[in-house]
Amino acid sequence: MSPFEIRSVPTHDQELDAVTRPDAMDRPVTMDDISECIIFFMVNDRVGIIARRHLALADQRDGGSKHPACIVYSKLHNQAVDFAKLGKPASMAHAPKLKGRLDFMYRQCQL
Repeated sequence: MSPFEIRSVPTHDQELDAVTRPDAMDRPVTMDDISECIIFFMVNDRVGIIARRHLALADQRDGGSKHPACIVYSKLHNQAVDFAKLGKPASMAHAPKLKGRLDFMYRQCQL
């Protein structure tokens, strides 16, 4: 195989293909509905948290991003990205926990 050929990595997951439709309303949308939706999104948006934890776990665990804990975070990340479209937040209740903080994730001191 030449270095320019694309290698096929099996990443297909039936669970990720399940299309969920947003909840339909049986009445016209009001400004209160819109403001509730925006506030609900702001409170439950976890894309950044999930992405950082996935990166940290991939760095900590043997197998990198193919470790089962990282696969859980990959699925959570998919749900979190779709949250804006579908209105169903990603639940981190059963997400794997981190072991400390990695050195490259600390903030630099501003002097």
